[in-house]
Amino acid sequence: MRPATRVELSARAAAWLEKNQWQLIEDMEINIHERWGARRKTMNKNGVVQALRHMAGPSFRCMYCGDSEGCDVEHYYPKAQPAWRDRVFEWRNFIWVCAPCNRLKNANFRTDAVGNGILLNPVNDKVWDFFDYVDESGYLVPRFDLTPENADRAFFTSSEKVTRLTHDVVCEGRQRSARGIRRAMQRYESSPRSEGDVEEFLLHVMDAGHPELCEWFFAGQGSRENPYRAFVAHHRGLIDELRQRLNRSYPGIW
Repeated sequence: MRPATRVELSARAAAWLEKNQWQLIEDMEINIHERWGARRKTMNKNGVVQALRHMAGPSFRCMYCGDSEGCDVEHYYPKAQPAWRDRVFEWRNFIWVCAPCNRLKNANFRTDAVGNGILLNPVNDKVWDFFDYVDESGYLVPRFDLTPENADRAFFTSSEKVTRLTHDVVCEGRQRSARGIRRAMQRYESSPRSEGDVEEFLLHVMDAGHPELCEWFFAGQGSRENPYRAFVAHHRGLIDELRQRLNRSYPGIW
């Protein structure tokens, strides 16, 4: 799961969404699917899609699996369920996902006793607050120290019937990213550490397909073990620069 920070919409786009949302609330005869279908293309030009793609970062990857390119505006609270009619055109309800994650999510979305979604939301929930990364398999596994409520959310979100977080192709992608980060570290350690070497390290690490792993290895549980522990201890300024650059490219990633 790739963390993201919701950016502010332009006044024009925000007003457009508000207008369409109020129409749905004022006129219960409006068919949600028909109205969404009629308005969706407008989002490609009015700033909504551009804002979501910016939140997803370079290559516009899915906010859930991070493996496939995102392709559409998805509703965290599904528009197909009448209970959330008042969120169909709500900016805070939009996320950017790929088609496979979209199909899984819509078929399995559920809520708790008070109506809150159990599925983790990449914009509101931080991946490392709920999961540990297992380098040997590329898996994300629920943390052992979670409260029962948060453990339920983590296990539900990581179920292969709900998202692609634990699908083999996604786990293999995380492992490739982790190997790329380690190679970048090794090259930097054996280099003269010139300005060019710094840039090469930053570029190689930022090119990792799963940039959320950078926080795990350089600031999270992964940073407690070598070679990451020693690398962070000796290159704190470099890690600070990496974090700043990552957050500029992937808002809220770390």
